[in-house]
Amino acid sequence: MSSPHAREVVRYGDGRKSVIEYSSGTVARVGAASVVRVAGMVVEGRAKGHQAVLAVELLHQDLVTACLTPEGVRHATGTVTLRMLY
Repeated sequence: MSSPHAREVVRYGDGRKSVIEYSSGTVARVGAASVVRVAGMVVEGRAKGHQAVLAVELLHQDLVTACLTPEGVRHATGTVTLRMLY
């Protein structure tokens, strides 16, 4: 994955938020899953100044054949984990 630049706003139940700017990432195939990992910094709100790591693990059930259709991948099953490193 080349130079991902994305911004995410995480909103908490108490009304507070964290704004994360992601600046690096990797994609790997691990067994029957693809793992996407992006890292960045919390630039605003809760955990400001700390590193954030987002990991997405997608199962490969239909990804290969879905990529070949005109509609592309419309949904995938997997897990998402967001960690803020203090």
